[in-house]
Amino acid sequence: MASIPEWGAAIGTVGTLAFGVGAYALDSAKRRKSSRQAQARLFDAWVDGARWADYPDPLTGTVTPKLLVKIALSNASGQSMRGVDAEVTFGNVPVPTPFLLYTIPPTAPDHLAYREIWLNVERTPEHANLSNTMLRGLLKLSMTFTDASGNRWHRTWSGDLQYRYNVTRPAKQADRRTTRSIFKKAS
Repeated sequence: MASIPEWGAAIGTVGTLAFGVGAYALDSAKRRKSSRQAQARLFDAWVDGARWADYPDPLTGTVTPKLLVKIALSNASGQSMRGVDAEVTFGNVPVPTPFLLYTIPPTAPDHLAYREIWLNVERTPEHANLSNTMLRGLLKLSMTFTDASGNRWHRTWSGDLQYRYNVTRPAKQADRRTTRSIFKKAS
C-alpha cells in the first residue's frame, strides 16, 4: 500500500496534468477563434461621402431628390468577400431594405473599392442644405458578409465584428430550428 506522501504526489501529478490539458484546450479554442476571424478582421467599410442628388426613377421616368451615399470598402485580405450587404441608418432611423454590394475583391490601401447607393429618405428643410461632412455624420453603416471559408459575419456601425454562422453548414442549423418548431406546434 502506498504511503500518504506518495498519494499526495500522485494527486498533484494528476492535478497538474488536468490543469495542463485544460489550459491547452482553452488556448486551442482561442487560436481557432482568432484564425476564424483573421480574414474578417481585414474587411471594413465606411461612408465616404453623401449628398442630395436628383434620382431618375427608371420605372416612372420621374426625378426626385434622394440621398446619394458613397461607400468605401477595404478588403486587405488575399481573397474576395462575398454576399456583402450594407444596412444604413440615417439620423438614428433605419433605412428599409439592405443594399446588396455583392462581391468585394482584395484591395490595396491606395485603391479602395467604392459603391454608390441611393437612400430613399425624405429631404427635409433641416437636412436640405447640410454639407457632405454633416450628412456623413448622420449616417451609420453596418454590413454583413461571407469570407472565403464560408463564415458569415456582421460588422456593426461601431466596428464590432460578430460571427453569425457558416454557410457551408446551414442545413444542420436549419434542421434543428425546424425540428424544434414542429415539436412546439404539436404540443
